[in-house]
Amino acid sequence: MSLREEGLALSGRNGRGDLGPRAVAAVRPEDFEVGPAATNQVEVTVEVVEYHGRELGVEGVTSSGRKLHFRTPTRLRPGERATLHVAPDRVLVFPEESR
Repeated sequence: MSLREEGLALSGRNGRGDLGPRAVAAVRPEDFEVGPAATNQVEVTVEVVEYHGRELGVEGVTSSGRKLHFRTPTRLRPGERATLHVAPDRVLVFPEESR
């Protein structure tokens, strides 16, 4: 399964039966990793960084305005650009109406 919008293209696995014409992707914040990859790569601008002990809770926004929340040990600062990636088997795709 693949989902695309401006600044974001994710491949994942079907989380529940027939997807229909519109779908959404679900990714746990800890499954995103900072750094480039061959697939499932997304660029964000860091907006919020919260210290959570060994890791940081981060909110980033894509070029289309989609907010992504992720956790990372990588030091990031608001205003910084970051490249994220996520393994395709960690992306679950659901029909939009099941949100």
